[in-house]
Order: sequence, then structure tokens, then C-alpha cells
Amino acid sequence: MSFSYGEKEIISSLSVSFPDTGLCIILGKSGSGKTTLLSLLAKTLVPTKGTIQSSFSSKPGIVYQSPLLLDYLSVIDNIALPLRALGKYDEEKCLSVLKEVGLEGKENQNVSTLSGGESMRVSLARALVLDSEFLLLDEPTGQLDEKNSANIYKIIKDLSKERLLILVTHDEKNAFELADYLYEFKDCTLKLKSRKETIPCHSLFKKEVKEKGHLSLRDALYINSKFIKRRKWRVILTSFFTAFSLVVLFLGIAVKTGIPDFLTSLLNTCYESQVVEISVKKSIATIGHVTLEKYDVPSTNVLSSLGVNETYPSLNYFLPDNGKVDINNREIDVLFSPVIKEDRNKISKGEGISSLGVVINASFLEECSLNPEKAIGKKITVSHSFIMKASSLQESDIIHMDLTFTIKGISKEKNTFNQATVYYDYRKMSDLLKTKHLVNISSELDEELSVYDLISNPKYQGEDFCSRKTLAFVNDPYLLKEKTLHEYGEKVKVSSKVLDLKESTQSIADSLIQVLLLFLSLTLISSFMLEFLSVYSLYEENLRLFSLLRTYDEKKKSRNILAVSTSMIFILITFLFILALSFTSTNIFNRILVLNNYPSLFNGNNLKILLLVLLLSIVISIPSAFFPLMKIKDKDIKKELEAEE
Repeated sequence: MSFSYGEKEIISSLSVSFPDTGLCIILGKSGSGKTTLLSLLAKTLVPTKGTIQSSFSSKPGIVYQSPLLLDYLSVIDNIALPLRALGKYDEEKCLSVLKEVGLEGKENQNVSTLSGGESMRVSLARALVLDSEFLLLDEPTGQLDEKNSANIYKIIKDLSKERLLILVTHDEKNAFELADYLYEFKDCTLKLKSRKETIPCHSLFKKEVKEKGHLSLRDALYINSKFIKRRKWRVILTSFFTAFSLVVLFLGIAVKTGIPDFLTSLLNTCYESQVVEISVKKSIATIGHVTLEKYDVPSTNVLSSLGVNETYPSLNYFLPDNGKVDINNREIDVLFSPVIKEDRNKISKGEGISSLGVVINASFLEECSLNPEKAIGKKITVSHSFIMKASSLQESDIIHMDLTFTIKGISKEKNTFNQATVYYDYRKMSDLLKTKHLVNISSELDEELSVYDLISNPKYQGEDFCSRKTLAFVNDPYLLKEKTLHEYGEKVKVSSKVLDLKESTQSIADSLIQVLLLFLSLTLISSFMLEFLSVYSLYEENLRLFSLLRTYDEKKKSRNILAVSTSMIFILITFLFILALSFTSTNIFNRILVLNNYPSLFNGNNLKILLLVLLLSIVISIPSAFFPLMKIKDKDIKKELEAEE
């Protein structure tokens, strides 16, 4: 057999046979290749040339220069590691080898409290627990005093009566005294220096039977929980940051999906939320690629197809959507909104509309700096002049109205996303328009006509004084708008105060949430990087465990299962934080909204979003646990096993 590190030859044309039992000791200078030879015998290194054959049916037990104990495990858990790595944990076997090395009764003691000699005996017991037929020992007494060294040598000598022990040491005195076969590693090969008696060497052509099995997930969780327990704050803080990022994402998505229903519930508190304006788009003329269009009153066929059977002429020409009123010697901009069917349950103070009374909202109070108690009974004055002119008539009339409204009530609607509004009685206003006579037009048509007669006449529906739209009272304005868009697209327009507010508010909310979600996606990347670095630092601190597992499981299955257990621990802690933070935050937000008389924003429909967020935590944790494995290099494992600083 030969072996080289690159161009540097360590072992050259070595041929040697070891006996089935006995103590073989190898002497040699530091760096001569003794440890490399043991690594080759342990199959952690592969010869550059030649082969190593064994008549033993098991892999060797290995004792390293340093005890290489895991300080977060007890004595018995350290001894059980090879058995756990192969999925063959046996407590009785662990206690038996513990007794064999003279540490009976110390099984539950933490290894950090052991002396140097006791630690080495635990390491020796760990090598024996697999019932290996031969042991490889790399300077087991190199860090011990004379007394502890003597104890270890006695145990080693006793063990060699039933198995083969190959020991590397600098201790020439004890080597000559104890060795059955004494070798010196010199000039890249082994030279026999002495032997006490002839020990038969059996045939070496029997194929080695490898141990089968790997670390179970249960054992991996047990070992990992012991290790992470001492680093719990790092794991907890990392999981909390990941959970916090995911919960903010959950809230963002929940708000995005809940805003439509929230706005609908909020805007339904408007005093007259069921009155809509319907108009139809008509082409006037086309010049080249340019088409001139206008909105007009819809036909009965359009209204019938939409399920609207009863309509009312629009009065916006006389009380425009956006007008000005005088109150408290101040002129403010307001929205005039007609009330066709009054719902007094939507009044917070005062009474409903009567005579020329009106109902105002909270935004109106805020605009004119009035408190609700002082607002009731206040007068609102509106002065407005308009011209009644039809394209089919020669004559026209100018009508002037000086209106004084008395505030009779205040609606329950919030001023959030709202504007100052005056709600007036549509029928009372219609009756008032019936009293406004058209002198000139009546003279031309030779009949007594009022303003209302003209606007209610189908012949004049396309005129400006009809506002080119019609009013309707519907149970569900949102459903009507969806149905209109589905059947007519942009050709028919359905609008109202609540529909316009919802559309504009929804657009603003969507834009803000898109920016928020973009920010949150960056936060999630940061969470992934943080968890990756946290796991990587844990793996670095636990490199000894990965190194030891490598000696028992060459296919690295145990290492992968250890990564799975790490991700499961992070997932579990993150899950708990996500559930706690999500339920707490949604309940707090909903409680604040309800206390301020707003509808709830979060509901049971958010369960699907929560499940998605929980799935995302798994997506983050699993790669974060496996990617750091790529950073564990064979050279790092070799250094750890050789106890090199």
C-alpha cells in the first residue's frame, strides 16, 4: 500500500499483516505518518495505491488523541453515540462497557466534570460499544499524567487479550514493556522492532462486513435538543425574527384580501349607501381614429337586463354632487347625496330627514369644526341658479333657489376615507322642484310646466338638466356594479358615493400593500440569511459530532438526518411564534377597530393565509439547515478528529 498527500509521499510500498488479537504499538516522530496510517486502517482515507483487507466482520473502534467528547451530553449518551449513529441504541450495552473501563455509576454525569483520565476512558468505552474486534488508538495517553496513563495502559492491555489493538504513541518506555508487536514508522514504512511471542495471523482475504444502519430521527432530535439547549437564545431569537417577518407578511396579505370586505362593511354605514347613478356611454361622432363619446340616461332595455325596475330622475343639476354651503359664517365644500329610502338605524344623533331637514356625517362636523350636540338645529344655506334649456325648445328659463336646510341628524358613518356630505330627502326636493314653474317654456309649449315636469319627461332625458344619468335604489350596489362590468364592460357606468370611495380607497390600499409586500420579500430574504448563518454557526460549534458520525456512517445519512432534526427544531419554535404573534396581533387590531366602532378586518378566512405562512417557514428552515452542510469540509473533519488546533 502507498499513500500521498498531493506530491508528498507519506507511505511507500507498505506490506504488513497484523494478528487477530494482541497489542500492536507503533512508534514514530511527529508528522511521520502514524495518524495517517490509522486513518487508512479506519477507512476514512483511501490508499493511493494498493488495498487493505480485513478478516474482521466489523469496523474498527477508534480512540483519538483527544477524547473528543460532546460536552452537552452525559457520559452514557457519549458512549451511546456509535449505537445511535447506526440506529441500534442499547442502554444495557452502554452500561456494560462503562463497567469494563471502570466508570460504573458515572453514566449520568456530565463529561465536563470528568478528569482527563476519566474522559479518555469514556472515549475508550465509546470505541468498545460496537463490539469491534479491533481498536485503533491514536496516542490515548498523550494528554494524561503518569498515573492516568498507567490506568489507561492497564485497560488497553486487558482489552488486547480478546481483540486486536493498534496503538500509536511516543511513549517508548511503556511501548517496549507492553507491546506484543512493536513497530517504528520510519522512511514512509513500518519496521518491526520487537515482538514478545508469536501470535498467528489469520487469512486476510475474508471480505469485511460493514455495519448497516444510520442515525434515527428520534435520536437526532434527542442529541440536537441537548446541544441547542445550551444555545437556546440564539435559536429563539433567530426563530422569532423569522416568525416576526412571516407574521408581518401574513398581516399584509390578510389586509390585502380583507380590505374589500372591510371597506364594504365600513361604507355600508353611510346614511344612503344603496342609491346608485346609472349612465350609458354613447358615441357622438368619429373622426379618423378619434371617437367623441358622452354619457347619457340608459334605456329601459339596459335597466331591465340589470334587474333595475324602478328609477328616479337625477337632481344633480340642481344640487350638484360637489357644492358649497354656508354654515357658521363659513363656506365649505360638501357632497350632496339624495336619500330615497331612509334607514334611521344609521343615525347616531338626532332624528331622520323631515321637511327641509338634512342629515350630515362626521366629516362634515370635522370640516366646519362643530361638535355633534351643537350641530343639531344649525342652518345650512345654499344659493344656486340654473338655466332650463332644451335642444328642441326655443325658449329657456333661469331658476334661482335659495335653500335653507336644518340639520336634523348625524349619521353613524366614519370620516375615514370619507368627505363632508349633506344627505337630503329626494322626495322633498322633488316636491320643491314641482313648485318651480317654467314661465318661458310653458308659454312656448302652451301648458303649465314645472322644473320637475321637464326632468321627468322621457323626451328630455338627454338634456343637461337631467344630468345624463338616472338614479336607482338597489339592495347591493357592489353586486350591481360587478354585473354591469360583466355584461357591458365600460359602456354602462354604475357609480355612487360608496362605490367611488371603495374603488379609490382600494386602489390606494393596494398600492401601499404592494410596496409593503416588496419590502417584506426583502425581509424574508434577510430571515433566510439569518437562519442560514445561525445554523452554520451551530454546525461549526458542533463539528465534533459531525466528525464522529462520519466515522460510523460513511454514506452521510446520519449527517442529513441531523440536518432534518435541526430544521424541525427551528420549524417548531418558529411555528409557535407565528401562531402566538398572528393570533395576538389580529385580536388586538380587531379589538381596537371594534372599540372605535369599525368593522373587524381579520376573520376566519385568514386561516389559508396562515397555513401558507407556516409553509413558508418550512421553506426557509429546511434549506437553511441543509445548505450549511456544504460548508463542512473533509479537511475540517480530519483536523477535528486529529485534535489539531
